[in-house]
Amino acid sequence: MTLMYLPENAQQGWLDQLNIWELGADTDPGFRNRLELHLPEGKTYIAKTFGREVIFGKTVQKGVGARMLEYANELVEQAYVTDPGPDLDGDTLPDWTTPRVAGGKAIIKFDPTIDSILPSGAVNSGRPGCNATDNSTCTCSSNRACLLLQKYTELPFFMRQAMRDYGLASPSMKGIY
Repeated sequence: MTLMYLPENAQQGWLDQLNIWELGADTDPGFRNRLELHLPEGKTYIAKTFGREVIFGKTVQKGVGARMLEYANELVEQAYVTDPGPDLDGDTLPDWTTPRVAGGKAIIKFDPTIDSILPSGAVNSGRPGCNATDNSTCTCSSNRACLLLQKYTELPFFMRQAMRDYGLASPSMKGIY
């Protein structure tokens, strides 16, 4: 509903906070104050940052698009072995991470909250190749954050498509007047 009625209010600042770009499908927006989401399938989303605020005791991004990517990055960090990205905001922490790939697949972390059932019927934390000491055969179904991320990645995709379909954003048109 926000996207449908926002043009009536002429609030361009709100649209700026909602916007999400997808590298490859859109041109790189070129701004430095940004947050990126690197998905293991190869998609990269970008949102502009507008500072941070504290909500319910947690410090989060002010912009809606950036907050969406920030949460998705938290899931990436919990689901995959990652490599740190840049620190553009100067807080000594990487602004995003990128899933590490080996053998053409992202390396999934062991999730100790998921148990397996042994042939004897006993419950065991982990299984051979996906346990606290070896995550070489972990799959997405072996990690709760990975499963959440698979569902959540539809949200930035939807936001980008909705902004385009409502005619409120056309990130690919950067530089064309």
